[in-house]
Amino acid sequence: MHDNSEARTAPNKMLDIVVTPEAWARAGRVIARACRNSGWRGYTPRTYSLLRSCHLLNLREVDIFITHSLGAFEVFDTPNIELLALHSDPPHAENAPMTMQDVHNIIHLYPRLSSLTLDRMVNTSTAVLSPVNLLLHERRRLKKLVVGCFDERLVTSIQPLVDLPPEAIVIIDLMDTIHSCCLT
Repeated sequence: MHDNSEARTAPNKMLDIVVTPEAWARAGRVIARACRNSGWRGYTPRTYSLLRSCHLLNLREVDIFITHSLGAFEVFDTPNIELLALHSDPPHAENAPMTMQDVHNIIHLYPRLSSLTLDRMVNTSTAVLSPVNLLLHERRRLKKLVVGCFDERLVTSIQPLVDLPPEAIVIIDLMDTIHSCCLT
């Protein structure tokens, strides 16, 4: 919707129609990542609220910006999701909306997931970054993994959860490094 708006804000009546549970129940894609760069800040909470509260059986792709001020992340009820791209804006790692347990849940609750992007979404502070029980699930085979993180701890924590074949696309954007952790 934003791509076709020529940077104009949408009338509230249009948003009221577009952001209804009935419309979203039929949606195959939700792309709302441009909200962070426009005057549509108020649109993001409504979009995120719908993703959290609706059963979205038809949804295959989600590419969305979630401001860190919305609080803790909640996994979406989208069992057929194939592409999930989540972007946020926390100034520091401890302000990011997701925990490592959320990442684990995403990887193992979505059996069709083949592309995962987490851009500044995961809290990598040592108090929150805890190991998960890897014996309960197989590694998720991904065709694409994009990680934008504050330090390398997220990369080392995701590594045991996913299987990346040689042809997989992997992009890692580290904003900083810590010296007590090394990549394997």
